[in-house]
Amino acid sequence: MRSQAESARAERVLDEADRVLSAFALLAADDLDRRLGSHPVGEFVVDVQRPRRSLYRIAVADGDAPGRMLLVTGCGSPRRRRDETARWSDGRECR
Repeated sequence: MRSQAESARAERVLDEADRVLSAFALLAADDLDRRLGSHPVGEFVVDVQRPRRSLYRIAVADGDAPGRMLLVTGCGSPRRRRDETARWSDGRECR
């Protein structure tokens, strides 16, 4: 019985960590830049790093043991130059 309860708790924690990781992975580059470093988010610690100009590393750790990473992902976030106009695949300008 005890191991079932521990397994259920571990699964709940990973599900919640996955939601936090997904939310951060969907942020725009400017938002990720504002969140560089380690920050508490609920019961977790989220660490955002930018090892390359358009690559971010997002890690979610246990808040009680920040060195224990639960989930880690890398995501790219292409940047547009300020003078560059966003265009659809057919060449029309995005508005």
